[in-house]
Amino acid sequence: MKNKSVSKLLATLMAMTVSAATLVGCGGSDANNNTAASSEPSKADESKSEEVVESQSEEDVVIKDKDGNPVDLGGMEIVIRDWWSGDPAEPKTEFEEAQKEWRDYIQETYNFTIKQAKMDEWDTVFDEFNTYASTGDDNAYIFTLPANGAVTTAMNKGLMYDLSTLDCLDLSAKKWEKSVQSLLSAGSSIYALNTGTAEPRCGVYFNKRLLKEASIEPDDLYKWQKEGTWTFDKFKECLEKVQKDTNGDNVVDIWGMNNNNGSVYKYAIFANGGELISKDAAGKYSFAADSEKTLNGLKAIQDLFNEFDLNTNTPDAQWDNYKTAFPNGDAAFSIGETYMAGGEFKEMADDFGFVMMPMGPDATDYTDVVCDNVTVMPVCYDADKAWKIAFAYNLWTEAPEGFEDYNARLDGFRDNFRDTQSVDETIAMMASKAKVNFADFIPDLVQGDGYFWTMSKDKSGAQAAEEVKEAWTSYCDAVNK
Repeated sequence: MKNKSVSKLLATLMAMTVSAATLVGCGGSDANNNTAASSEPSKADESKSEEVVESQSEEDVVIKDKDGNPVDLGGMEIVIRDWWSGDPAEPKTEFEEAQKEWRDYIQETYNFTIKQAKMDEWDTVFDEFNTYASTGDDNAYIFTLPANGAVTTAMNKGLMYDLSTLDCLDLSAKKWEKSVQSLLSAGSSIYALNTGTAEPRCGVYFNKRLLKEASIEPDDLYKWQKEGTWTFDKFKECLEKVQKDTNGDNVVDIWGMNNNNGSVYKYAIFANGGELISKDAAGKYSFAADSEKTLNGLKAIQDLFNEFDLNTNTPDAQWDNYKTAFPNGDAAFSIGETYMAGGEFKEMADDFGFVMMPMGPDATDYTDVVCDNVTVMPVCYDADKAWKIAFAYNLWTEAPEGFEDYNARLDGFRDNFRDTQSVDETIAMMASKAKVNFADFIPDLVQGDGYFWTMSKDKSGAQAAEEVKEAWTSYCDAVNK
């Protein structure tokens, strides 16, 4: 039986006209906005919005068709395909219980079933999607795809349904991750979505014991982050205080930081408002690794590396010794991914905290670089089938009433991080600061070998950019065709 929370949520959805927020439909245009004959709007498209009317009873709020009956999806069985899902687990939290109640209700009310299931493998999912989108069958699939250059290729081949053509989706809704929409879009067309918040990626871990010994109050880092004063300059002040020769032998015993430097270059670029590849409003890509903000961001982090980084100043150090140096207390800071709290740093004896990457010299806000999976609909469906799938998926992805601002991702971090601020302040903030690295989605463009991994004390970001400019520009031109 439907409770009042379900009724309130449905009332809200109906006020949005049927556009209840989630996936999209099929058929629209190709990546260059050239509408294909097979994707012309059908009469089913034109009439759907007129068929949905609001129930007059507040006690029985249901999305109804023009005849006053609940929208009926005819027993459609929908599968959200991925490469990891197992059998559904029983709800363990209030959120999960409310979500299950809501999802059971919508399936019964609108006569459909939907589930998320492993049907693909990570390394073959694009082959499966490309084949299915080209042929189709009687199934109703939504595909989850990794975010990489193959996604862009599939979009440019016209294999993804243009979700902006489906009136049951409100693509401006808060629940859609805007960084994903910006990735797979061209003009007014949108080909992929992701619900919820972006996966938090990179920040700065700090050893609380070493900070206190250097007369830095660890909680001050959270205060600076909240105030907007956590900058590269403030970071440098901290590095100067924590780096020490503890026994007077003119050899540094506690370094300022130790990181996976090849990854940090990317985060430093974006922390300064720069980027490697830019994308204009028309969806065209261009080389940006030699832009002023990009080069300034690289210079800022290289300056810190040259003075305070263990690896940069220890010729025989292994590139991956950040996995042990920070946990062992050999360095006070480590710029790294969120997963490391439950991985390399899980058994660390000293207490640690976590803040976002500081703002670079040209930045006005914090930035987290994300690379989430995307949800797409194959272009092979007719307009009626696409509308029904999108209608169902939209309801499926709605947050239960009372949990509209609930971030389920945070629960997964609480057992790994050592203080509440790391999760409730830093990680909670990261989703609103998410930005896509468009270089991740250009086929053939490799960022590590030949670019990031070539930088050193003797090689600047400007030199590295000059070496890859011709090749990266050609890759962008290939996508832009």
